Amino acid sequence: MRFDGRVLVCTGAGTGIGAAVARQYAREGGRVLLLGRRQNALDAVVADCPGSLAVSTDVSDRDAVLRAVDLALDKFGRIDSVYNAAAILTPTEAVSAPAEEFVQQLMVNAVGTLNVCHATAAALRKSDCAAIVNTSSVVVDIARANRGLYAASKGTIPPLTRHLALELGPEVRVNAISPGHTLTEMTEDLYRSQGATLEDGLHKLGSNVMLKRVAMPEDIAGTACFLLSAEACYVTGQVLTVDAGMTAV
Repeated sequence: MRFDGRVLVCTGAGTGIGAAVARQYAREGGRVLLLGRRQNALDAVVADCPGSLAVSTDVSDRDAVLRAVDLALDKFGRIDSVYNAAAILTPTEAVSAPAEEFVQQLMVNAVGTLNVCHATAAALRKSDCAAIVNTSSVVVDIARANRGLYAASKGTIPPLTRHLALELGPEVRVNAISPGHTLTEMTEDLYRSQGATLEDGLHKLGSNVMLKRVAMPEDIAGTACFLLSAEACYVTGQVLTVDAGMTAV
């Protein structure tokens, strides 16, 4: 299996794409340090990841991230992979939002990503197949109502990814994915608002992309795990869009 003997640090691991990546990495032989805000959600996922560890952690707090990574190193003795999925989205008009809302999204979506990369860099450099995958969003390039602050915070991810690839290479590959419409706990209200039911909303937005459906977290996890694996050994500094053709038209 692709991740036999390897260890992943996965943020936002209690739900959505982060949970799907943690589960797939574990199914393919790896162990995972699952990080997220809610311990109960993490516990539900870690039950599907034998030999793994779940730690409630606020990724915007660098000291807390460092402590969690130290726990992983004590337990596993190594770190080979990082998937940064932790994010928050507060739907609001950018021009009328309090500055504090922007700062909060920046702290989790941007600074949180950097904190995890900082905390794991030394251990990753000791791995023979080290990789980081960050998470951006298609709304960085496509304007959507009430997504300005989220888009701006996620807009930090592509340049940060490229520069981390330069700084950490050649020992560590660093890439990002940019998901399109994906049903997660964070986005469910968006889809519900598009129709009389959740299914109506999913159908409406899914009909606007080439593959005619909204992604499930597992659709994005497959791409993330490819980038974390040795199969992507010559891929670094890239942002891979995973959006069913949403940005191709």
